[in-house]
Amino acid sequence: MSKASVSSVSICAEQSSRPIDPPVSDLDLDSTIDENFDQSAVNRAILMSLNRLNENFTSFTEQYQEDDVEIDSQPTDDHVENPENVDIQADIDSLIQSGGQVDRVSADITNANANEAEILQYEQQLDLNVDVKGPAISQKIGDLVNKLRLQRVSQDQAKAIAKRHNTPENVQLCLPKCEPSIWNEIPGKARVTDIKFQSTQAALLGSINCQLEATNSLLSANVSKDVLNSCLDGLTLAMTANYELNQRRRDAIRPQFKAEFAKGLCSTTSPADEFLFGGDTAKRVKEMAEFNKHKVCKGTTRIFRMCPSTSESKQPKAHSQLITSDPEILDNIEHCHIEFIADPSKYSIPGHQYFNVHQHDIISKEVDKLLQLGVISKSMHAAGECISPIFVVPKPDGSYRLIFNFKRCNQAVLYRHFKMDTLAAILSLVTPGAYMASIDLKHAYYTIPIADEQRKFLKFVWNEQLYEFCVLPMGLTSSPRIFTKVMKPVLATLRQKGHINSGFIDDFYFQGQEFSDCAVNVSDSVRLFISLGLHVHPDKCALIPSQELLILGFLINSLLMIVKLPLEKKVKLRDLCLQALRGNKLTIQFVASVIGTLISALPGVEFGRLHYRNLERDKINALARNNGNYRAFMHLSEAAKQELQWWTTHVMHASRRLRHPVISYIFQTDASDLGWGVTCTTNPQLQSQGLWTSEQRTLHINVRELYVVFICLTIFGMEKSDVHIKFELDNMTAVSYINHMGGCRSSACDTVARKIWAWCISHNIWVTANYIPGPSNVVADSLSRKHLSDHEWQLNTDIFHKLSKKFPKFSIDLFASLLNRQSHSEMSGENLSRPSRRGFTGPCMAHTNMVPSSSTDAHSAAKAVVVDPSSGLIETPIRQGSQHARKTEVDGMSLVRQHYQNQGFSDHITGVLLDSWRTSTQKQYASYLKKWNLFCRERKILAHSPTLNQVLEFLYTQLHLSYSSINSARSALSCFLSIGNFPVGKHPIVCRFLKGAFERKPPANKHHAIWDVQTVLAYLKTFTPNSGLSLKELSHKLTMLLALVTIQRKQTLIHLNINNGCMIQSDVQFVFVLDKHIKQSRPNYSVPPVIVPRYNLDSDVCPYLCLEAYLEKTKHLRQSVNLLVATIKPHRAIGSQTLARWIKIVLAGAGIDITLFKPHSTRHAAATAAYAADLPVDEILQRAGWSNATTFRRFYYKGVIE
Repeated sequence: MSKASVSSVSICAEQSSRPIDPPVSDLDLDSTIDENFDQSAVNRAILMSLNRLNENFTSFTEQYQEDDVEIDSQPTDDHVENPENVDIQADIDSLIQSGGQVDRVSADITNANANEAEILQYEQQLDLNVDVKGPAISQKIGDLVNKLRLQRVSQDQAKAIAKRHNTPENVQLCLPKCEPSIWNEIPGKARVTDIKFQSTQAALLGSINCQLEATNSLLSANVSKDVLNSCLDGLTLAMTANYELNQRRRDAIRPQFKAEFAKGLCSTTSPADEFLFGGDTAKRVKEMAEFNKHKVCKGTTRIFRMCPSTSESKQPKAHSQLITSDPEILDNIEHCHIEFIADPSKYSIPGHQYFNVHQHDIISKEVDKLLQLGVISKSMHAAGECISPIFVVPKPDGSYRLIFNFKRCNQAVLYRHFKMDTLAAILSLVTPGAYMASIDLKHAYYTIPIADEQRKFLKFVWNEQLYEFCVLPMGLTSSPRIFTKVMKPVLATLRQKGHINSGFIDDFYFQGQEFSDCAVNVSDSVRLFISLGLHVHPDKCALIPSQELLILGFLINSLLMIVKLPLEKKVKLRDLCLQALRGNKLTIQFVASVIGTLISALPGVEFGRLHYRNLERDKINALARNNGNYRAFMHLSEAAKQELQWWTTHVMHASRRLRHPVISYIFQTDASDLGWGVTCTTNPQLQSQGLWTSEQRTLHINVRELYVVFICLTIFGMEKSDVHIKFELDNMTAVSYINHMGGCRSSACDTVARKIWAWCISHNIWVTANYIPGPSNVVADSLSRKHLSDHEWQLNTDIFHKLSKKFPKFSIDLFASLLNRQSHSEMSGENLSRPSRRGFTGPCMAHTNMVPSSSTDAHSAAKAVVVDPSSGLIETPIRQGSQHARKTEVDGMSLVRQHYQNQGFSDHITGVLLDSWRTSTQKQYASYLKKWNLFCRERKILAHSPTLNQVLEFLYTQLHLSYSSINSARSALSCFLSIGNFPVGKHPIVCRFLKGAFERKPPANKHHAIWDVQTVLAYLKTFTPNSGLSLKELSHKLTMLLALVTIQRKQTLIHLNINNGCMIQSDVQFVFVLDKHIKQSRPNYSVPPVIVPRYNLDSDVCPYLCLEAYLEKTKHLRQSVNLLVATIKPHRAIGSQTLARWIKIVLAGAGIDITLFKPHSTRHAAATAAYAADLPVDEILQRAGWSNATTFRRFYYKGVIE
């Protein structure tokens, strides 16, 4: 392959007009395939084309390159045409004689002290010699200019500067646009050039606006002659440069015009205004075209052209098609610019490397090969270069691979998240009986050239010779995204023809339902790839459509609709597991490689996810014991060995189904502190609920949510097979553990998930899980909170023990559950096979047919559930026949609701009374009310009418808590309990008890000083630029800046809303109007808006700019109108706990002791810093929401820690 065939960017090549022999005529399957096609003939045609492609590939690419567009270098008449120079002296005289009066937008500002005599002496000078130096200026200004001469400011910073300086209303200054009738006809390369000109011109116009503001201000002040002359000189030269830049833009587009139109369109007598070629461009283009009966432009040659179609006459047809006009893609094709967020030169590693003789020969051969392909070139040392090391790694076949280590250089590269098709995307396309094919590109990255000015960042040294990459290298963090983005319009063009395809970097998948469909798909794709200068790898392509295809290391079979590992990979994986089993002491690195191999095989092994988590835990624990040393030795646990044994037994015949049965049942499940509930949305008759045992209540809620799924399967799935059951849960962790068949973080959750899947495998059932919000899971939630105590009767324990001594040992506890059983034999309380209201706690019988199914009863009971819309809490009316008059729910504020209802208040009145407590207060009280209800149930106390001693006993059980927590418990009980004529919280004895509790508690160690805000701001300055930060980093930065600049509580910040009317943006600030009640909300008090100002002194910590960047980054991600959203999908609004965690992360990163200072300390620190900066106390009080200065000085004003 020639050097030009790889290094040149033939993607941008123009179509040739000379006749050529069609090189891929054998691929013209349209004329070969008919209704009675001969498949073998088609196969032979494809193979012949492939052989020919392999033998003459270089010549094919060269034949499809068009000749460059010839640009007439001879000047035409209009180049000589020079308008008269603009004489600005009269304008200056008029300006000076006006006495410095300047028209402004809203008012006239007059300065009578303007020195007219000095300004009249101003002379325009055009004969400038830039080599002649003037007097020295301020060293700081000089250093700044010298720095900007060598370094470019970021685009975000340049845009931010330009936005601060707008064009005055009475100045006709704008960025000229190319008239659409011309823009749509010129080729993409010309458009890319003009776009770059526009970028430069936009910066120039921004500088002119700055000079206009400065000159306007100087005219209103008594300044010296030299100062004013310098400003006017700069303004004159800048406008001259702008005029010349418009002419250069015209000259760049001029070669695309036909000769008869170029002079008229590019004439200097039609200066640029709103449009580059003058305001009447459209009219002139139309007149010229009608007069000459021709188009103005030479042709419609575009970037990304299709190659000539071959026909029976073997004459090329000039058929071109526009693929993309994306400026970024066009830039990548012509000269790719890598986006850097820091100076790469500081990551350079210029040291020498040492290799053995064998490695030295390998590297030398690889470097020579890359030189011949034009991938690299010899280079010289340059300022600001970045040199990266190289090394070799062994291949499985015993050879070595040369690796360019850009790891340090990648730290300076901007990372952009992007979507890339994977094996999962390919598998989702496969349909039963489909035909498939694949194409592999050779040297894919090497078809993307690197911009000349950035090649110095991609250098390496070999044999004391410096080399640099001319094309996109492997190992650069942005290379996959760049090439994927370039190929997206190529695949989209093929999809517009009805073809099915998918691409993973340089591997491409093609599909057709019939053999002919796939063959045409391959034919069109090969033609397009070759015409774009891409190099098809013949040895790795599967151009013959087949119903079994090897792609990305897996075999896809569309007849059986399975995916599996190739035989050689199966054997390798089995041998690797056997090697691990036979080893007594294994290195952690070897175990990690085994785990990596197992994970890579998961797409082809149905239940492989169930059999590697213990191995992973062993590795994690071994790393922790050995301080991260992968060379240390470790032992495998028995559980890990069992997993390896499973792989050795099953991998040889393992596969994975591409499609599973259609969903037959959808169950919604929920778990509460009291019990669990299950309901079926596809069959409402299927419902069940039950209570947790005391042991099960101690389990984490995530584990209990998973247990409910297992209960549901054992109740309703016992007699089902080959079905697909879907579970809807309001717990994301449980959903993840079910769909991923376990996890490594929680061994308890993993155990239950494995138990679920083991049961499903034994019953041939496939399960999936989906997350639903809590408000959508009402029925299951209500069932989980039911307490039907009349179902849990038991004999008196003392009498039971006496009977046990007198009679033989009982073997069956017939109607027992796990809650009330007294016999602990295996037959008691363990049968979960029949539908039961209690599931895990359901009674066990020898013959379940003797007891009717309880699903109907459960369904009727569920109908009695009442959901109060005002509070969102659930009340369960008591069934008739119960010995208790009424039963209330143990959760939340239902005790308070029952208290008001017992007094005869209606539901709507009760709802209003409950709303008197805010949601945060209700949540705080709910935990203590739950404890009170459980306390009463265990001691058989009536929750609404306890004695004083019983209340004190309950408070005594809470003495291990802080005094404020005990006080909250007292307040919660006071909501509905009264003893005598006193609310329970104000009873003298209860007050005395609380005083004694206070005396028992040691005084809290309150901090009398606060951390320095500047310490945190210095840390936040490292989070730059805003556009280069990840969503997580940007969220943390914005949260801390908002907390400091607004001095608001967490509750207020999470309620900031971006809806119209709630968020108002101006050039200097964001204003948020709160549409929800916050802590300081009260009657007859208007909560002031939250203001986020612009901070011009330091853009790195400007909350305004950070908020702008955050809104832009979350624009297409957010699922909520709240300002702050989660950093992970589905990007919903965050709560106060998440916001507090973000603040703690920033504080810890800044070196603040988070064991001493909590997230709420931001109010102390911000208020203290504001007061130290002489901000008026009244303004501090207004921003923070304090009613008087005493609150601020007593609780929030602290000294700053040195």
